[in-house]
Amino acid sequence: MSRTPFFFALTFCALLPILSCGSGGSARAGAESQGNFLLESSNLKDGAVWQLNKLIELKFNNPVDMDTVHFGTILFHSSQTNQPVTGSFEVDASDPSLIYFRPTCPTSEANSNGGLMPGGMAYTMTLPTDSRYGATVLRDREGRALQKGFVRSFAVPVWNGLKG
Repeated sequence: MSRTPFFFALTFCALLPILSCGSGGSARAGAESQGNFLLESSNLKDGAVWQLNKLIELKFNNPVDMDTVHFGTILFHSSQTNQPVTGSFEVDASDPSLIYFRPTCPTSEANSNGGLMPGGMAYTMTLPTDSRYGATVLRDREGRALQKGFVRSFAVPVWNGLKG
């Protein structure tokens, strides 16, 4: 009689890996189908008037690989100025899926040496998803490329100089 519980336990232990493989496989498949790397939100709204030194926030569904965050993966363009946009990219210390772009703060009286040029200049920010045309793409920490592109047009305020 003492052998019955032993054989039951041995049989249960032998079947446990087989039983758990079926359930583990379907959970893994569900995680893979939700594993696309996507931008969830941004504080930059299309058509916004954006202050020269205001942070641009980009919230993704997965932690971002910061080695892929640069001016080649987050593109800024203005057809009105030949000056490149300058600034820095940062990851939120408590949320690695949130990154910030901090435009270089202007230091001249005319605010003309910052990351964004004053005077109502129009800009476009683009997050490409295809590297075939020379652009690199953002990736999450698992190496997945951004799946859906993002484009925002914005302008900076008109600068009337210092009023005295």
